[in-house]
Amino acid sequence: MKHLLFVRSLLLIGALLLTQNTLGIQSRFYGAGQLSSSLITTLHQDDKGYIWIGTEYGLNKFDGLHFIEYLHNEHDSLSIMSNGIRSLNSDREGNLWVGFQTGLQRYDAGSDTFHRVTFEGTGYTPNVSAIKQLSSGDISFSMRIALSLCDSFAFS
Repeated sequence: MKHLLFVRSLLLIGALLLTQNTLGIQSRFYGAGQLSSSLITTLHQDDKGYIWIGTEYGLNKFDGLHFIEYLHNEHDSLSIMSNGIRSLNSDREGNLWVGFQTGLQRYDAGSDTFHRVTFEGTGYTPNVSAIKQLSSGDISFSMRIALSLCDSFAFS
């Protein structure tokens, strides 16, 4: 009896798999080997549908088919400032904000570059652990020691 149940189960699974292929449904499996690191620190889906994956070693963008990897390049000031991604969020205008242990950047989708937010005159480099846009439109971010509010930024 158990043998018959097992055979029926296998036939059912096989039929489901065949039906899936005849209906044109495709399955895709993505392994951790396609990310810059398997240590994921944060996830975010933007308004265009991209899934952004922050890791301990770089930022990854997934478009549903392919992964694009963003890594720090010390010779390129428009690359991500560090490979250790702490937080991600988008604002109402569709800008992606990326928080690091060493600061904050805004992603420019048009040029596929990252722009550093500077905090002139403050004397500190924020360790950004969370990013949120307030109803006023201001970007709020939390740091390891404090909560900060910025209504204007200087980009470098």
